[in-house]
Amino acid sequence: PAFVFIGRISYSLYLWHFPVWVAFRHHLSEPLSPLALASAVLLTFMLAVLTWHFIEVPARNRKRFSTIHLTATGIILGALLHWVSGI
Repeated sequence: PAFVFIGRISYSLYLWHFPVWVAFRHHLSEPLSPLALASAVLLTFMLAVLTWHFIEVPARNRKRFSTIHLTATGIILGALLHWVSGI
């Protein structure tokens, strides 16, 4: 069951691992200690689970969201992310 769950969240893990790694490396500006590395892995898993649960699963439910709704949400989230990254 654990490996099946990791398989389910694997795309979210893939999406989150690099931004988390870069953020840790940028803010620590030194090689990651074992504690920092474990924290980065834990944060990546937490973000992946949240993304999978609140974004991926609902987006796959066609009865709940229309294509227009998903497109509008994507555009809004993209604009918000662009704005936040420019600060």
